[in-house]
Amino acid sequence: MKFSNLLKGLAVSAVLITCASEAYAQLPLRTRSLQLIGSTSGTLTHEAAAATTSYTLTWPAAGVTAGNNGFLQSDPTGAMSWFLIPTGEQLVTVDANGAAGQVAYFTDNNSLTSSPRFQYDNATANMTLGDNAQNGTIILGDGASANTGTLNVTGPLTGARNYTLPDASGTIPVTTNIPSAGTAGYILVANADGTSTWTVNPLANVERGVFTPTAGAYTAAITVTGTPDLTNDVILVTSYDTAGGGQVLQVTGVAAGTITVSAAGPFIGTERISWIWIPIP
Repeated sequence: MKFSNLLKGLAVSAVLITCASEAYAQLPLRTRSLQLIGSTSGTLTHEAAAATTSYTLTWPAAGVTAGNNGFLQSDPTGAMSWFLIPTGEQLVTVDANGAAGQVAYFTDNNSLTSSPRFQYDNATANMTLGDNAQNGTIILGDGASANTGTLNVTGPLTGARNYTLPDASGTIPVTTNIPSAGTAGYILVANADGTSTWTVNPLANVERGVFTPTAGAYTAAITVTGTPDLTNDVILVTSYDTAGGGQVLQVTGVAAGTITVSAAGPFIGTERISWIWIPIP
């Protein structure tokens, strides 16, 4: 074989090998497991799931920009991009177990969660704290205020009572342990520990007036509603004379519908009796 023919054969073989290599480089790499060997030790293995629908992931054209951290995210077509996080900032972890209306709050520096015991209704602008199974505590710090006009306090579901504290210009002292609804006209009376009870309003049945006695008489019968208690009730009587006089009076008797008043001397035509009866329950 001539040497020239040998050179021609080697040249042809080199061309064929080059063409085959370039053609193979255009083909996809097909393997069940791709292993990347670490620079010092260990390997990173990529594997496809046993049963999967074929899809394509396209890597970003560039890496993460300076001054940021990031992680890869994909759109529906499989095109991946970097989700950038400025250096020094942290991600907030959100608990995915919330429900509509629940208010999210931080449980640590970068975690959010929610609870059915803390809810906000945007339609009614109402915020609800606590639930029917457990009593909670609301703490209003120094300087806190209710600017909505009223503050509603609702008790448990069973035997619930709603109490509304109206907006006022001054401080409203509120006792604790407020009882259930009382009788119309009753008032709250609190003891030293703040426990309140409903009590008859001692001023609810107060009667008062000005009485014109009969001239020349020494007694006068003032008409009232009910029966005064001479040993317990408060009865005040005063004589005054529109002409500038007056005399000492005393209550000498009570009966159903009547208070009897006596004078030291006879009443005169210009004399009047001012009286007040305060029933003490």
